[in-house]
Amino acid sequence: MSDTPDIIFTTGAEPFEAHLDYADWNTFRGWAYNPEQPDVPVWLEAIVDDAKPVRFLANMLREDLAQVGIGTGRYGFHLTLSRPLDPSIAHRLVVRRVSDGAPLRNTPWELPAAPAGGEAARARFEAVFSAEIAAARTGENLQPLTRFLVAQTDRLLQAASDTDSGRTARRLFRARWAETLDGTPQEVAVPDPRPLALFVGFDLPTTDPTRAVLAGLQALDLRVGVVAMRGLVAEGPAAEALRAAGYAVHGAPWFGAVEEIIRRNAPDYRVIVLHGPIAAAAYAVTARLHHPRARVLAWIDDPQQDVPTSVAAQLLCDVTLASSEPAAEVLRRRVQGRAVQVVPEEEAELVGVLRRVIDH
Repeated sequence: MSDTPDIIFTTGAEPFEAHLDYADWNTFRGWAYNPEQPDVPVWLEAIVDDAKPVRFLANMLREDLAQVGIGTGRYGFHLTLSRPLDPSIAHRLVVRRVSDGAPLRNTPWELPAAPAGGEAARARFEAVFSAEIAAARTGENLQPLTRFLVAQTDRLLQAASDTDSGRTARRLFRARWAETLDGTPQEVAVPDPRPLALFVGFDLPTTDPTRAVLAGLQALDLRVGVVAMRGLVAEGPAAEALRAAGYAVHGAPWFGAVEEIIRRNAPDYRVIVLHGPIAAAAYAVTARLHHPRARVLAWIDDPQQDVPTSVAAQLLCDVTLASSEPAAEVLRRRVQGRAVQVVPEEEAELVGVLRRVIDH
């Protein structure tokens, strides 16, 4: 995208300036606003192929828009799909205004099928990644790209090491042919390769919003564990319901403190969600000390309750989650420069928000 955004009025009942800047199999970004209501974010919806539309607000700050005089500049969007698209087939992305179906300029966006394997696939990956680097422009935006590249390099080096040393072949051989002394096949435990996530709250998560966040983490292919600060409860109906849904419940008598649970899996947690200002303020430092590469999220339901602790939680964590937009605005004004994201009610949008805050 050029330094000066293109301005286009699309057809519709109200004025509408909008542009889809970029899309690939994982993300899409752009901006939209109504010049007659510059303080009201525009509701948009994205349709991939013939799937159900996903609604979202164009309310992210875009400094390039503000610099050329387009309102406050808070009209951007950058969404991550809950599940990446299949690159082996072509896809069609449409982004339009919810109120009247007015499309953004540059939409529909056609994604051709990527060639499978070989030099062509590598060349396409290089082109996409180079475009992302060129579009990032700032150190803050380059950080997630750097983390992604470092993580993938680690995976490549580990795979090469396993292959060169024969470790992979030996592991597969043992899993396939191991037998007990009486000749019956032996069950070989295969480690779950999915990254870990931890949810720490005052009590076990039982409300709809907390269970939705757990489901969102699970949808990102994370192994999710939960822990209750009060009593380290690990038994009872609530704990059994969580286990039945596929979550690990950590607590007494196996653990004596939340810090012990955080330390046990160091440094393997990918994300740690600390629900409530007390949990966030109490355990953010421990989480950061033992999991320096994890994303530590503070989820604050009521920013007016225990304000000093709430401020400490914001300062200690990477991102603050808020339960509503008014609460998010209070948190943004209180500690400026710290990322705040609203926990949406819609499942697909919630998964997208979680993916974005975890990956960035």
